[in-house]
Amino acid sequence: MRARGARVEGLLYRLDDADLRALDRFEGHPFAYERVVKLVLDEHGQRRRATTYLQPEDGFEPRRRSPATSASCGAYARLGFDVAPLATAAGWSHERAQGPAWRAHARLRLRDALAGEPFLTGARLVAEARTKPAFELRDLGAFPGLVRGGEHAVAGEVYEVDEATLAALDRLEGHPRFYRRTRIALEDGAAVETYLLAPEQVEGRPVIDSGNWRARRKETAA
Repeated sequence: MRARGARVEGLLYRLDDADLRALDRFEGHPFAYERVVKLVLDEHGQRRRATTYLQPEDGFEPRRRSPATSASCGAYARLGFDVAPLATAAGWSHERAQGPAWRAHARLRLRDALAGEPFLTGARLVAEARTKPAFELRDLGAFPGLVRGGEHAVAGEVYEVDEATLAALDRLEGHPRFYRRTRIALEDGAAVETYLLAPEQVEGRPVIDSGNWRARRKETAA
């Protein structure tokens, strides 16, 4: 969002069309963020036209700090940027933002795989579960995307949450602009809510045949 007198530091990359399409999917364009062209100043003070992603101002909400914000702080520090503005926005001290406790966490977008998120601190774990074999899990790089219409049973965990926690999860997942909170059926016939993407949002992304995001993360980390 706009803020008079404020500035944001970053890096400029040269991208091809395939890179741009991948970024669009990662940023949830045009559902969560809008891709726009802005004038920026490079390190030599020269003006350049750069593409970036902005959250629409009419849909802007202050967010609770999250592992995604801590990951951003860590990345800023490694690249030599001043993390103070980002840390202030997140409600952290400058030292806390740079410390080893704030390394990137796996950003798990599935509601059933959010065990490490602070949003579920007060939630009650009900059981491990699997969906009916009617879904497809796609690898979007930093997080998975669950869509209807496949033949896989997707593994996860079911949590009982209160209304405040559910509202926080909606904000985290970008519901309804990016993910949509939807009622689905589990393997045992129980009905739960989770966050789904539309097929066009995951087009071209690898299918996770196991239906298990945690196993996928271990495979890619090995």
